[in-house]
Amino acid sequence: MIVTRKTFSSPAALLLLFAIVTGGGASTLAENTSSTEKAAINPTQGVSFHSNFATTPDRIWPGGDYWTNPMEDWRIRDGRLETVSPGPNRNVHVLTRALGTAYGRFETSIRIGLLQRGENGSAGFRVGVREEVIDDYRGNVFFGGGVDAGITVDGRLILAGAEFRIDYETDLEHILLELVGEPDDEDYTLTLTAFDLEADRSLGEISVDGIERVQLLGNIALVNNHNEGGSRFWFQEWKIYGPRVTVHPERAFGPILWSMYSLSDSRSDDDYVLKLQAQLPPLGDKDSKTVT
Repeated sequence: MIVTRKTFSSPAALLLLFAIVTGGGASTLAENTSSTEKAAINPTQGVSFHSNFATTPDRIWPGGDYWTNPMEDWRIRDGRLETVSPGPNRNVHVLTRALGTAYGRFETSIRIGLLQRGENGSAGFRVGVREEVIDDYRGNVFFGGGVDAGITVDGRLILAGAEFRIDYETDLEHILLELVGEPDDEDYTLTLTAFDLEADRSLGEISVDGIERVQLLGNIALVNNHNEGGSRFWFQEWKIYGPRVTVHPERAFGPILWSMYSLSDSRSDDDYVLKLQAQLPPLGDKDSKTVT
């Protein structure tokens, strides 16, 4: 069977495909593709997640902790995750972390830089990414909506539909974005802060209160161009903290994505030929040639 984008046109069918290919045991590339922290570090202490883009060889597949939408529009290059397309809504989900039901604080941060400036464009986060019908982390990566937060190429901080105009120009070459979710009675207050690392100064912050707890339940993702396309960014040093963050090492996907086999009895009445094939993501020249 040849699978194309047209073959799986419904949410249930796409989820079935993802469930099939992620249902097997975990696999690893020997040597230089060690994953991010797989141990369930207590999320109330220190960093629950820290990306390993800096130690990943140049390639299309960023690693087993991530799902990229679409895969062909992302790559690791020179120790950074970057998009190769200026199209809208290019996003990367972390599979092994999520926002759970616990009532507590969470933080996430990312370093970004502009690769290609267009008339429009933005970069940042999408949190609480959830598809309510399927309600599964695999369905969330395809169809989930969430709360957007980021910085635009025309100098605005955007957060949950609100915006803040930055009061001075920046080239957006080395920006640190930090998003904090703080419990406030039964709701949450979200605060997005931007720092220009080259100029060593804050670009400003924006806060939005009254965010319902259920809006912050689901996947955590990076986004290149939340709405309109036009620009490309790189991403590095993605960190996720806090007791609201849940840890799911069993959700890691790859480097063996799935396997296929064929059994033929066409040679004779007594002989059969079994052929096995392991499907891997696009790897790099410096990746290990051994899979365990």
